[in-house]
Formats: sequence, C-alpha cells, structure tokens
Amino acid sequence: MGGIRDISTGDLKQKSVRGAVWTFLGQGGKLALQFVSVVVLARLLTPQDFGLVGLAGVFINFLSLFEDLGLTNATIQNRELTQERTSALFWINTIVAVSLTAICCACAPLVAGFYEEPRLTMIVVVSSLGILMTGISNQHAALLQRRLEMKSLAYREIAGRVCSLGTAVVCALCGMGYWSLVFAGLAGGLSRTVLIWHYSKWTPSLVSLSHGKQGLRFGLGIAGSNLMNYISRNTDTMLIGKFHPAAFVGYYSKAYQMVQLPIQNVRQPITSVALSALSKLQDDPVRFRNYYRKIMGVLAILSMAPMAFVTAASEECVAVFLGQQWMPSCTTFMILSFGAIIRPTAFATGLTMIASGRSGHYFLLGLSDAVLLVAVIACTAPIGIEAVALGYTVYGYAMAVPRMAWACYRTHAKWYDFLAMSWRPFLGAMATLAAGIAAKRCLLQDVASPLVRLVSLGAICLAACSLFWLLIPGGRRTMLLFKQDTVDILRKKRQPA
Repeated sequence: MGGIRDISTGDLKQKSVRGAVWTFLGQGGKLALQFVSVVVLARLLTPQDFGLVGLAGVFINFLSLFEDLGLTNATIQNRELTQERTSALFWINTIVAVSLTAICCACAPLVAGFYEEPRLTMIVVVSSLGILMTGISNQHAALLQRRLEMKSLAYREIAGRVCSLGTAVVCALCGMGYWSLVFAGLAGGLSRTVLIWHYSKWTPSLVSLSHGKQGLRFGLGIAGSNLMNYISRNTDTMLIGKFHPAAFVGYYSKAYQMVQLPIQNVRQPITSVALSALSKLQDDPVRFRNYYRKIMGVLAILSMAPMAFVTAASEECVAVFLGQQWMPSCTTFMILSFGAIIRPTAFATGLTMIASGRSGHYFLLGLSDAVLLVAVIACTAPIGIEAVALGYTVYGYAMAVPRMAWACYRTHAKWYDFLAMSWRPFLGAMATLAAGIAAKRCLLQDVASPLVRLVSLGAICLAACSLFWLLIPGGRRTMLLFKQDTVDILRKKRQPA
C-alpha cells in the first residue's frame, strides 16, 4: 500500500466492533460536553453574543465547505490507496485551506457591511484561522476513519471539546463576551489538529498533484453537494439576520443547535462506521442491501421516539437547559423537533451514494434540495423564525420518500427499505408524542417546576413507547430484530442476513 496502512475485509468484523464501541463512547463524551457547554454558556453569554458569532459563522462555514473538496470521502470510499495519491490529496487540501483563509480575511469588511455590524470584521478575520487548522488535518482523519480507528478519533474529538469549553468559560468569566465563542473554536481546532497528526502516524510526501486527479474528480461531486446543503441550511440564518435583530438569530440558532444535538449523537456514530463498511461491501449487492436495511432500522428506533419526547417537552427543555432568557425560542424549538423525528433516517441519503461511488448523483440531490429549500426560506424568513422552522419541517416530511428514491437509484439498496424499516418506529413516535401532550394538559398543568415536569414527561413517554411496542402486531419481533441488527452493525457479520 505504498506506506499507508489499511484494513482487509478479513479484519472488517473485528475493526467494526471496536470502531463502533469507541465511536459510541466518544459520542457520549461529546454529548456530555455539549450539554455542559449549552447549559453553562447560555447563562454566561447573551443571545446577542451567540447571534453575532452565528452571523460570522454563516460566511466562515460557507468557505469551509471548499477546504475539503470531498477528498476525505474519496479516501474512505476508494478501493485502494497509495502514498502518492493520499499525499497529493493532502497538498490539495492544504493549498485550498491557505487560499480560503486569505479570502476570508479579505472579505471580512464586506460581511460586516452587509449586516451593518462593524464588530463582525475582526470576528471573521480571527475565526478564519480555523479553516487552515482543519485543512491540514483532513486526510489524516480520513485515514483513521478508513481504518476504523475510532478510538483515536474519539480521543481527538473529546480533547478538542474540553479545550473549547474550557477556553469559552474562562473568557466568558473574564467578560470577553462574544470573543469567548471565537477563541473557543480556535482552541478546539488547534488541539484536534495536533492530536490527529499524532494518532494517524502518517506523514505526507512531496509528490505531484496529478496523483490526486481521480480522488479530486470523485470529491468534487461530494463538495458540490455539501455546498448545496450549506446554502439550503444557512440561508435561514442569513435572511433572519437581514430581516430581524441579532437576538432573533440567537434564538433560532440556539433552537436549531438544541435539535441537532440529539440527532447528531444518534446518527453520527452509526453512519461513520457504516460508510466505511458499506464502501467495503460495494461489490456485494446482497450484503450491501442487508446492511443498509439494518442501518435504517436502528436509526429509526434510536431517533424517532426520543425526538417525539423532545417535541412534547420543548418548553421544559428550554427552561431547564438554557434558562428563562431563551424562552422566546420555545415554539421554534418545538417545530424543529417535530421535523427532526424523521430526519436521521430520511436524510441519511449520502450513505448509499457515496459508498457506491456515485458522487455526481449525490450532487444533483443536493442541488435540488438547495433550490427548493431556499425558495421555502425566502418566503418564510420575513414572517419570523417560527415560520422558517415550519417551512423546514413541512419540506422534510414532503421530500422524505422522493429523496430516498433518488438516493437508492442505481445502487444495491431499495427506496422502500426506508419505509419497511421505519413505519413502526414512526407510529411509536406518534404514540409517544400524543402521550406527552396529553400528560402536559391533563396531569402536569399545575406542576410549577420545569425540571419536575421534564422528568415526569420522560417517564410517561417512555412508558407509552414501551406499551406501544408490546401491543402493536409484530412489535416484539421488531425489537428483537433491532437488538440483533444493532449487534450486526457493530460486528459487521460476514454472512448474509
């Protein structure tokens, strides 16, 4: 392999077990740190602080889309790697990252002028250093994920979160306001970059960039889709900031962040391992589809009922975790949470296309998403943040099946696998949501403490969900299969299911 270590299909089972375990452990650590960060910083900083950094983040994150160019996925998906090819991809990433950092600094005054907020100039300039840090570590992270060395990635991510949180808290206590969030991002990025170089044990060589042509062609499709996804996912923040005060951006971005927190911590551990495993199975149709069905089933059960509970307890979640100053975001949080019930499964479309090498297909899906979703946001942003959240939610449900049909086209998976594996979990989520709403109106309306209401709702929703699975035809069998499918995903069994 030209100096690059890789795993064989014979090692896939053992590596998948270890990789999945460490990914879940790392994700648990990240979740705990994110929870602490949300709770602590929401009380030390103001909505305006989050709003300012959120506005700068729209531009920073936009440029960040181009630093990777999909080359990490090219490294993970490719059947075979060489030192020359991977080194070429590293140098392409580095050149692009340096260029984007310079562009970001040059455009900072324009960003400040667009929002008529002078403070954004220096926020954008300082934050741009994070692009450079990420750019020089992308290929190292991709090699670790390809080899399913999730333990190292988990250590790296947790250390980055700790450094970021510690920096934010110290700066906030010193009265640095929005700079606390800026410096926190840089501290986390620097620690992650240093650790990823240490753990990967790979050093790039000086080679011709022509060795990276094949990976670049594949990666551009991924990068194009990511660009379209960014446009569709950040137009809301940009337009809300244009039509409404910065505090509204803070309310919306915090509600969106709270919704994404459980979604990412369910989806990311599974999909990060699954992408590597599916890429190894791209030449085996039966095993590819069986593994994909298991992923859909596990994602649906792990995500739908919990998000239904969050929807029912949206007011309590905001009050307990963020504090009273964030209560204006309750309605937005509730609407986004309802939309997130199906998001981890219906929007896990990249797995089939990337693992099958269909990056162009992936780009077309992202393009259509961007056009339609931007139209929805443009119509709703002048109305208010609740209208934007409602537009997102309606769009997500309306496009779930069409997206899945496109994602599975000319791959080994079938679009109806999504429906077959998720209809029972979805009905269970609806039962959970109904029980939560009924409990708030009939049993808990006189309970003053948000924490007591939240804990009580959790117990009621858990009982309702458990009862649903006991009573629905095939429910017990589905849960037994869920247990077995989870084990299979973690172990990546070699025989067809």
